[in-house]
Amino acid sequence: MHHSDRELVLAFQAGKYHCFETLYERVLPKVYRYLLFKTNGNKTLAQDLCSETFLAGFEGLGSFQADENCNFGAWILRIAHHKFVDHIRARQEEQLSLNEELIVTGEDQLLQSLDLSMQAGVFLDFLETLGEEKKDIVVMRIWEDLSYQEIAQVLGKSEEACRQLFSRTMKALCDHFKS
Repeated sequence: MHHSDRELVLAFQAGKYHCFETLYERVLPKVYRYLLFKTNGNKTLAQDLCSETFLAGFEGLGSFQADENCNFGAWILRIAHHKFVDHIRARQEEQLSLNEELIVTGEDQLLQSLDLSMQAGVFLDFLETLGEEKKDIVVMRIWEDLSYQEIAQVLGKSEEACRQLFSRTMKALCDHFKS
């Protein structure tokens, strides 16, 4: 039987801690890919941050608001985002660059119109010019196929602000390809 995130969270909050395993298995690949991207392909660091993320998720799930709009995936991605930011602050590292070996898997019409090998290189070069927030929104929308609502929850912004930022970034991408 398939249980919703809300049902699993409520069961966890009622003391059935084994329910966290199902939640973990559902979102682990997405969280790991996000952290792998953010760490420039550093698998060890991505795994460490993933562990810290899920530990914090386990510890904080008792106070998670499990209403009808319950979105465990967006909540845990927000924790992952904060763990990454905390890591950067702690290490005082420079902004990490995007791993050029990532392959664009989104289905954006603009990207579909380009040759696949060119699309990845040009798109990744363009992403390198973006600030972290714009890069995050593009990655979450195209690579992770998150909704604007989920992106807003991860970044702590309004859904409309995320929609506008993504739209402006895609317009800049179009302008970049025209030049």
